[in-house]
Amino acid sequence: MKTSQPKILKLDEQQLVEQFFESTQLIGMVSDLPDYELCWHLNQDLNMNFRVNLDLEIAWKQNRRTYFFTVFEYLDARLLNVHYLYNNHKQGMALLPEVKHLNYIWLIKGPYFTTNEREGLLMDLKQLPYIRMAVELSQEELKNRRNLIL
Repeated sequence: MKTSQPKILKLDEQQLVEQFFESTQLIGMVSDLPDYELCWHLNQDLNMNFRVNLDLEIAWKQNRRTYFFTVFEYLDARLLNVHYLYNNHKQGMALLPEVKHLNYIWLIKGPYFTTNEREGLLMDLKQLPYIRMAVELSQEELKNRRNLIL
């Protein structure tokens, strides 16, 4: 009698990445402010409501150490978009090593955030005195973008 081996299901990581990044836009920022202070200023100056979400904190294991990257979240209920602000640095490590010069990654997820709105947000960010640089990021060029999956 032949015994059958249980089937092992394999997660299609590429499909998971593609699904997560569907209808998203990315902005990279440089600021000297700590993340909580940056979010406070963004909330005041851009009429947002970023809050730290400890459930979304990213634990990344590297060299037998675990690094915890803070993620702030803001739900724009009016346009049904979710904004995530990732701290890209923790104790000398970068969540996205290919853009390690950027302190923060801002991910906007939702079908109702247009290119014009992104351009307007970039212009607004560049006017703020505590933002040294704000740039659009092409997600296809980020080889470690799976690190942003929540």
